[in-house]
Amino acid sequence: SSYKLPGFKLWKGVKAKQYLMKHLMEVVRVAKIRAADGTEPKCLVDHWVQTLLKTDVGFRNDDIVEVNILGLLFGSQDTTASWITWFFQLMSLYPDILAKIQVEQRQLHSDRDDGITEASLDKMTYTNQVVKEVLRFKNPVQTLGYIAQKDSEVNGIAVKKGMAVF
Repeated sequence: SSYKLPGFKLWKGVKAKQYLMKHLMEVVRVAKIRAADGTEPKCLVDHWVQTLLKTDVGFRNDDIVEVNILGLLFGSQDTTASWITWFFQLMSLYPDILAKIQVEQRQLHSDRDDGITEASLDKMTYTNQVVKEVLRFKNPVQTLGYIAQKDSEVNGIAVKKGMAVF
């Protein structure tokens, strides 16, 4: 087939993926070593590897790792950008909520210079509530839709309790 011929865009894409995966799998290999040594996670891949090692999924083979890491890095870029956009839009509309988040962050991090840690995430009660509310209000994965909590009407269409609304 023609995509295997050098110079075609698909061929270039396949080669780019192979190059990228070679280097990403090296990052995963190093993360596995750090996890085995009990080293504190230093990056997203370290956290991901340590989480996988604690589950039944683990690392059955490199194909599973490749699919997951590609999904992790590239499959979520649109949804993440969409959510961040909505978050900042809503914070601009509700500066009182943003102010409460800022107060919470200052209280948690005023005496430290190490930034956000896994331990401090659990202490961000108000921030977590706001994040969850923004996710509920503007779900970035639109195909999941919403489940009607009561009988209602949307744009003149009757919606029964329990129906999926997209």
